Amino acid sequence: MIFMKPGVNEHEFFKSENLDFEHDHDSKKYKIKSERIYRVKPGLFTRIKFKLMGINQLFIIAFQAGKTEPIKPGPVKITSRILGEVKDSQALKKALKNEFAIPMDLKKIVIIIGCVLLAVVVFLVATGQLVIG
Repeated sequence: MIFMKPGVNEHEFFKSENLDFEHDHDSKKYKIKSERIYRVKPGLFTRIKFKLMGINQLFIIAFQAGKTEPIKPGPVKITSRILGEVKDSQALKKALKNEFAIPMDLKKIVIIIGCVLLAVVVFLVATGQLVIG
């Protein structure tokens, strides 16, 4: 469970057999609903650790500060049919490529290389591998 509040969000972990239940936290009852929890795929080592501990799945649910109802997503304005058409459309694909294609002139290339070199020098000075002075 994630309790969203200003600053650092508070996290609480617990085990449960059901997906619809109420949970007490800070003298409030939070309603856990199966349609508002989201499955999380943990990393490889965490999955192995969960198997050893007998945990089958990891889910996450988020609450806003002071509210006992979980956060729910807003209405979707784009249908899956439209997304499928955009994905399959060659004309739209070319138009999007051309929209985001930016030619790199010499000035931009020199600025990017200069920034990378500056970042490398700052890293080397910060780690003590390069002493200036």
